[in-house]
Amino acid sequence: MQTRRCSSVRLVLHEFCRGWIIEKMALKLCEALRDLGVDAVVSERPSPDAAVNHFMIFHYVDVMPGTLNTMAITHVDDMLKVDMARRHLANGVRAAICMSSMTAEQLAGYKVDRDRLTYALPAHDVATAPRRIVIGITSANYSDGRKRDWLLTRLANDMRLDDFEFPIFGRGWEAVAARLEAAGAKVELHVPTVDYKADYEAIKLAIPLFDYYFYPGLDEGSMGALDALAAGVKTIVTNQGFHLDIPHGVTHGFWDYDELLKIFRGIRDDMRGRVEAARALTWTRYAQRHLDIWNALLERDELPPGDRLSAECDSPRIEVNKFPVLSYRELLADPFRREMALRFWTPALFKFYLALRQFRQDLGLGSKFRKMIRASGAESR
Repeated sequence: MQTRRCSSVRLVLHEFCRGWIIEKMALKLCEALRDLGVDAVVSERPSPDAAVNHFMIFHYVDVMPGTLNTMAITHVDDMLKVDMARRHLANGVRAAICMSSMTAEQLAGYKVDRDRLTYALPAHDVATAPRRIVIGITSANYSDGRKRDWLLTRLANDMRLDDFEFPIFGRGWEAVAARLEAAGAKVELHVPTVDYKADYEAIKLAIPLFDYYFYPGLDEGSMGALDALAAGVKTIVTNQGFHLDIPHGVTHGFWDYDELLKIFRGIRDDMRGRVEAARALTWTRYAQRHLDIWNALLERDELPPGDRLSAECDSPRIEVNKFPVLSYRELLADPFRREMALRFWTPALFKFYLALRQFRQDLGLGSKFRKMIRASGAESR
């Protein structure tokens, strides 16, 4: 028995979806599928010659018999969209490919056949580069070691700091700055001038741009920490002095070096985790996920397991159907949704409605034109 595989795909893009995100997704998916060796085409109409006809949005579906028909579901926020999914799946669409496990579960909660629901996590262009984590310092450093600058020096010895930036306002940090830069950090040293008022104004402008305010000293507390808190900035400060008496005064507290090292590694890993999650969502991965779905349906008439980035996402983290979708009474109050419902349930009446609207518009333009002709004739007389 010959195994059926997905060799050709028609990505059906309705003309209404041109010029916005759905068109971009269609073009990107098409390009990635071609790179995977699939004969992929974006078209406004399905094809009887394609192995798969995939409708890029479930609002516009025209099933092609003799082929595998699937449809993309973006979101479901009213009962019309629930009924769209139900009706298309009952009339020739084999599977609905949602953008999340939550939407698939949401539709199942509205009695849509779970065996016809799956999802493919969206792709990302990776067009933005991560910025460094900004750790601000606004205190002077002293030769007697009271600010415990050796903590940063040791930190620079024990881990790379390429993910960090240190704007430092204050004297005495030059040697520490050199060690931080050697470990990959970006450092901006702002040495005080003779005008302390102007210096303080510069500090007040800079603090809201910090991700964290840093203070390693054990001498009661940092007045700069108060400025940071006033700006809503998180803190990495010692667990001592008035830091402990201020609600929310300590975001990440430490006393010794091991605690500080753990804090910096945790902040770095947290940021890198977000970056890597986005970087993993490539268009190639998106295309491969669709290809896996189509091949499973063609070969075994069943859907593959869910689209998992990690074990941490094994189940939806919010309660399904916690927020009910709009009822028909609610959606019909909106002109756009009302037209959508009219087109879906009574397409012939919708065409008549469009023709009547166009006629009224043309009639209005005609009357305006006649008024202009009359006005110009009156002026010539």
